[in-house]
Amino acid sequence: MFVSALTGLAAGAPSAHHLNARAPNPYIVVQNDCNYKLIVGESQNGDLYGSSVDVEAGGKHTFTFDPNWKGRVWGRRSCSGKECNFAGLWAPATLAEVLFKDHAGDDYYDISLVDGYNEPMKMEPINPDKTSKQDFRRCGQPTCVNAPDCAEELQMKDKNGKFIGCQSACSKFRTPEYCCTGKFDENTCKASKYAESFTKACPDAYSFAYDDATSTYLCRADGYKVTFCPK
Repeated sequence: MFVSALTGLAAGAPSAHHLNARAPNPYIVVQNDCNYKLIVGESQNGDLYGSSVDVEAGGKHTFTFDPNWKGRVWGRRSCSGKECNFAGLWAPATLAEVLFKDHAGDDYYDISLVDGYNEPMKMEPINPDKTSKQDFRRCGQPTCVNAPDCAEELQMKDKNGKFIGCQSACSKFRTPEYCCTGKFDENTCKASKYAESFTKACPDAYSFAYDDATSTYLCRADGYKVTFCPK
């Protein structure tokens, strides 16, 4: 969801004098600090499906990407078939989103609940360059550990009726008003009552598509660590 923020932020981006010191291939280290196994997936923006791996409780896995990769990482307690390799409107999940090395050399990253919430998450840069102080969120550590209050109509349950996550209003109702599409564009889209409950629980995270002002982070780092169930 950070794409809409790139133009304004990139205009004030620092010079590229540190780019050659960075790792040639960016990466994301996933740490599972939950007391249960997760199926962790990744997909590149523009690709409907990505890949997924099992990460045991207390374990970790590293995804390595091509330069300038942009996409998302998520985790689920259970899934089957192709659904393990997809996160979006019909498969909501807490998302860690990264765009590596824009034209000025900065990474943009965030935690997004625009497609719903299912697992607590924290993001932090690995070997960050903090020489620029232009933005108070530079090289910050967005965190979402408190489950939002989930209206009954947004609750996701498994076949046994067990609660497994919370859909967003966009993923549930799929209307232009909730998804910030059509006439509800960047200039007119506002946070709904559902998005406001997400913001209250996780103020660092995106709660609707144009929640850029408080939810986009930027840095220059070798990679990022995504921790599920951070302590």
